This record gives sequence, structure tokens and C-alpha cells, in this order.
Amino acid sequence: MKLDCTLILIYKVPNIAIKLEKDTQKRVRSELTVPAIAAVLPLILFAVRGFILSYNLGYVISVAAFAALAVGVVFIFVGNLVPSLLQGSHTWPKLPEQVQRKLARFQGRLVFVLGILFVLLAFLPSPIIFPAFFVLFVGFLLISLRQWMRYARTASE
Repeated sequence: MKLDCTLILIYKVPNIAIKLEKDTQKRVRSELTVPAIAAVLPLILFAVRGFILSYNLGYVISVAAFAALAVGVVFIFVGNLVPSLLQGSHTWPKLPEQVQRKLARFQGRLVFVLGILFVLLAFLPSPIIFPAFFVLFVGFLLISLRQWMRYARTASE
């Protein structure tokens, strides 16, 4: 019951955010991409449910490998969508359109490459996966923050 409510909430929140968008062109374009993003989350939850059932039935599955594979698939999917997303009216800081496009292309490439690296982590020995996963994830956060600051500073000049 709780999972069903969570799935409904995951699907409805982006739709509410779209309706708050003032620019009709951005709203229409967002309406095309948000369902794809909202569809990934229930699929991942379905995969997690299958993993839990398999694990409890006695199949030997590495939790670290499954987590790296699931995160990698999500990153690859989102990395392909990020360049097509528009900057909404409610984002901060406001960036000029050409700067926003550059930042989105960079973020899309970064997320896609990290997705591939996360998938490849699933094939490493289990004791190595989690430390490597966290190193990659912290690197991703630091690179994203640095690029976001760089583009925000470029836009203000």
C-alpha cells in the first residue's frame, strides 16, 4: 500500500511542477519529457522489488553490483534526457539561454559517462564496488557544482 502511494506521488509531483510553469512553450516541451523521467522511477522500484524477492528466495546476488547497475542505468537514461530539458521559470540562478544549453550539454555528457562507469562497476569484485561507487559519486557532485558555479559566474559577467 505504501509503495503504491509512493508511485502515485512520484508520478504526480513533476506534473504539478509543469502546471506551475508560466511559459507555455516550456510547459509543452516539459510535458513531453517528464513522463519519460517519471516512468523510470517505477521501473527501478520494480527491479528493486524483484531483487529483494530473488535474494529472499536464496539466489546469491551482490547488493553492491545490483545498486551500481541500477544507478548506472538511471544515469544513462537521465544523461540522454538532460540536454533536452528546458530551464524552468522557478530555477536559480537564471542563466541566459546559450549558457543554459552549454551547461545542459555538459551535464548530460557527464551523467551519461558516469552511468557507463557505474554499470562497469557491477563487474568488479564486491569489496571494491562500494568504495569506487562513492568516489565516483562524490566526484560527480564536485564536478557538477564546479561547472554550475563556473557557468553562473560566466552568465553574470
